Amino acid sequence: MVDRRVADDQLHALAAELALTRAQLRATRGRLFEVLENGAEMVFVKDLDGRYEFINDAGAALLGLTPGEVIGATDREIFEPDVASEIAAQDRRVVATGETLAVRVRRPFPDGPHDLVTHKWPWRDDEGRIVGVVGVTRDATDEDSARREAAELAIGMSHVVDALPDVVLVYRDEVVLHVNPVALSVLRRAEGELVGAPLGAVIRADDLDRLLQLRQGTLSGGSSEFLLDLPDGSGVLLDVRDVAVPWYGSPARLLVGRDITARRRSEAQLASTDRMAVLGLLASGIAHEIKNPLTFVLNRVVELEARAGGADRIALADIRDAAERIAVIVRDVSGFARPDDAEAPVADVEAVIDRAVVLARSRLKGVKVTREKGARRPARVGERRLCQVLLNLLVNAAQAVGSGSGGSIIIQTSDDGRAVVIRVRDNGPGVPVELAARIFEPFVTTKEIGEGTGLGLWLSQSIVEGLGGRLLLENPGLPGACFALHLPVSTEPMPTRTLSLPGRAGSSRSRSAAAPSRPVASRPRLLVVDDEPMIADLVAMGLSDQFEVVYAEGVLPAIASLQAAGRFDLVLCDLMMPDGGGARVHAQIMSISSSRPKMVFMSGGAADAEARRFIAEWRIEIVEKPFRLAELRLRLLAALRA
Repeated sequence: MVDRRVADDQLHALAAELALTRAQLRATRGRLFEVLENGAEMVFVKDLDGRYEFINDAGAALLGLTPGEVIGATDREIFEPDVASEIAAQDRRVVATGETLAVRVRRPFPDGPHDLVTHKWPWRDDEGRIVGVVGVTRDATDEDSARREAAELAIGMSHVVDALPDVVLVYRDEVVLHVNPVALSVLRRAEGELVGAPLGAVIRADDLDRLLQLRQGTLSGGSSEFLLDLPDGSGVLLDVRDVAVPWYGSPARLLVGRDITARRRSEAQLASTDRMAVLGLLASGIAHEIKNPLTFVLNRVVELEARAGGADRIALADIRDAAERIAVIVRDVSGFARPDDAEAPVADVEAVIDRAVVLARSRLKGVKVTREKGARRPARVGERRLCQVLLNLLVNAAQAVGSGSGGSIIIQTSDDGRAVVIRVRDNGPGVPVELAARIFEPFVTTKEIGEGTGLGLWLSQSIVEGLGGRLLLENPGLPGACFALHLPVSTEPMPTRTLSLPGRAGSSRSRSAAAPSRPVASRPRLLVVDDEPMIADLVAMGLSDQFEVVYAEGVLPAIASLQAAGRFDLVLCDLMMPDGGGARVHAQIMSISSSRPKMVFMSGGAADAEARRFIAEWRIEIVEKPFRLAELRLRLLAALRA
């Protein structure tokens, strides 16, 4: 009896446990169906005949129906025949294989096409038999649209990058992902060389820290200049900006570089031109200030030398020789400072070389300069431009040989009838072969850092080609660089100077030998107009035996003298003075109705544009300071005779 009671108790306990389990199952099933009913995704159950046994509200709404309209119906009653056949085939596959099937399709719905992602698996009974199909469908229309938009945006970004006129590199984690056609052209590399390469293959290692600062926004202006190496060893200068961009759905960086190499070349040329203009203005002004006292010194020394004897005469000859050397330097500097539009397009090549050697003398200390003259015809170039090129070649040669003993430069000229050729050869180490092909490119130099910009030869070649000539390196890779300057021959006669300085000591003529003196009563009246009294004193002292000299210290006193002091036979007038200069004095003389005095102009240089126009308009030949009294006397007498 006891055993029976125990068994009954166990049976009752099992029944109670089973009832509890069933109750929990019903509750779980209810909660599950509650979740399925209220879920955002379509959930459905179909039997083996394809008839819907269950569909939640979201699923029915997606079909544009109510759950009551779907449950009990088949796919053929809901969808078009071809769609229903496709769905039935999927269901049969799930039933046949017993495996889960994932399907992604685009279906037409009343509100438009939808992108659907469906997962189907077998529906089994309590004994594990397959009795239908369970499915969950997610509407991926918005996701696919976003994905398509992202892809379209990425493709559009790629097209924009490729269409930009600047160098563009896309990179991520310091690895290049994409380069546009301009980058391939400017950097002279194939796409395969850059895509996938580290950023350091493009940006110099020393510049990577600066690129990091650019990315972090710590550089002022938002951009920075980077010099990128090219395969041939030259470089391209880029103004670089670096910005963050999405690239095919992931963060990346866009390096945009504008090629400013040509702009920097132009700026360098303009800067060189500006420096030359400032140098010309400064040199011209200094030369003008030197020439007046130098004229006085030279002529006083000549006068004293004529009177002295013995050791004093020798000492004075040495002083005169030194003063003449100063005069040559001042004259050459004045010629170098003259603007391009003021010089004739014809040059005595040998004379310009002499001038360039004088101007470069401070850089040629310790260097032996040898001349081999062979130019018989003038070149069709401006003297100042030619002098600038020669100066650059001479300075480069001097730097190549160094300042120690043994350095030498040979300047050789030749003339084949078509071109005048100037060769500047040094005994330095020469130009290496790897640099020879690029020696005339900007920023290329064989000098140490700080000794040169790499622009001198480029500027020189630009000048020479602008003049119709050529500048070549004749012996690349060999010791002793030889630069050859080919200039077109001019058909005009060799230029000559109106009043050149006489020769060395002993060649000047004394005052009494210049011209026979006249009786005082017959002396012509000479008005000397200059803002330097020493010039008037010099002329009065040296020419008073032949002229009655009247001095006017400047333009306004000269006009007053012309108006009040009666007739003058001759006016010797400085060109550059305050209050209108010689042009104003000339205008006053031209206003005289009769018996106008003849005019002779003198100048120490520094003529401005207006003065140059005046000279050209009236075809005036200037007596250049410093002059010799003997030559001035001849010039004045010639003007009187004319």
